[in-house]
Amino acid sequence: MTNCIPQIYAIFMRYCMAAFIVVVLGFDTEIAAAESIEDKSSVIEPDSEKKNEPQSELNDKNELATENNSLIKTDQAEDEHDKKIVEVPDDSTSKRSPPSEESQTVNPKQKNKTHDLTLFGDRHTAEAVKQRAEKEADTYPRLIGETDLVIENNFLFKADDEETEHDDWLVNIPVYSILEFSSHFNLESNLFLVLDGEDNGLRSYQGDYPFEGLYIKMLKLQYKADNYSVFGGRYEPAYEIFGYAPIFFGNYSTDLNLYGQVSAGASVTMAEQGVGKHTLTGHSFYRDNSRLSGEVINDRGRNDISELVAGNTDELNNFLITLDGGPIDSVSGIRYTLGSGKQVGHTLGLLDEEIRFASLLGVIQLESEAELEFSVDFLSLKSVDGTNEDTESITLGFGYSDWPAYIGVAYSRRFVDPADVAETDRTDRIAELVMRYGLGDSTFLEGAYQWVDENGNEENSIGLAWIYSFDWLVQ
Repeated sequence: MTNCIPQIYAIFMRYCMAAFIVVVLGFDTEIAAAESIEDKSSVIEPDSEKKNEPQSELNDKNELATENNSLIKTDQAEDEHDKKIVEVPDDSTSKRSPPSEESQTVNPKQKNKTHDLTLFGDRHTAEAVKQRAEKEADTYPRLIGETDLVIENNFLFKADDEETEHDDWLVNIPVYSILEFSSHFNLESNLFLVLDGEDNGLRSYQGDYPFEGLYIKMLKLQYKADNYSVFGGRYEPAYEIFGYAPIFFGNYSTDLNLYGQVSAGASVTMAEQGVGKHTLTGHSFYRDNSRLSGEVINDRGRNDISELVAGNTDELNNFLITLDGGPIDSVSGIRYTLGSGKQVGHTLGLLDEEIRFASLLGVIQLESEAELEFSVDFLSLKSVDGTNEDTESITLGFGYSDWPAYIGVAYSRRFVDPADVAETDRTDRIAELVMRYGLGDSTFLEGAYQWVDENGNEENSIGLAWIYSFDWLVQ
């Protein structure tokens, strides 16, 4: 225990220094934003010219303005719940209208409430870009994207197996973009640049990137109509629709490992008054073994067709079918996902892996404009990776969000029937506490503590991430 004190003290001091830096940056950002609002409000024209108008006309105009303002406020309240306020690097490239007098006097807390603090990693970035694409004027072709700078520390400070303890700093730069050729046709991409002096790469719920360098996580070509879409490329089936629990290090819902598949699919969306919006999607895929499966610059860590894992068939004979939807009108705030699929064992001795999963997410809007969320994620894998091992896991999540703060907890339990008949069945457990704080429109600080009890070995980890994101538009 005495040997751990210097390590704990060192990491505590680094966290304090990181927190101090980002607080100062956030304070400067808020000052700049306040000065910008004051500058814009100073050029608003006075209403003195209205004094010379006849009283009857003035009353009619006031009544009409009151009615229009009421409609505007209603529309803004509905829009701001889903969208994320993002910075536009150059106003000349944006088709948005100038801010109105009413938008300049909006309550800062209500304005910042549009940030969805409950989404993490890829989901947060993808949702922000897609929401912005829907708001932009119909000018094509155009490239809309967001780039994140993430400085992260993962500190496994106590483990039964002391050799697994580590203290790693790394930087990763995700770049998510949508190249829109028209209102129906687009190319979606997600790139990861991983920088790490110790060359350990990024290992998290976002995937396994074992080397420094550039990774292409997604290249997805899509044609989207009003109620159906067809798509293909390199992407992850079930991306964005499974696993709703708060997450930093990961939990057992991420055992559904379908990263980097060569895939093709289609979806049909059904939307009816009173029953909400529901999407049925089908994917055919196989494990990507091309240069894109590893670090693309130095061609390290790529997959190989000779590896004995289910789904490594080099043919589109693996499948996944999902149904997701919500919110349902009668139970507002409820979303769900159901899925079933199979990965084929391509050689003698490998079994077919069978996949079943279900997710449920509920969001309760509180009177204080805060949100309370709960989630349940269930995953069943039979013949994991083509072996005789079977697993079932359930993950419970709870979160509370009130801008600029979010706190969430997750508890994940996995039941394992091992492939080795000499081993007995076991239960693995993960508990995680996740916190997020917004330091401005584009800067976040995340922290987490995780406890793991897996296969008889306990581990304790803490993590910290500083995230700065900026959006961009090329057209």
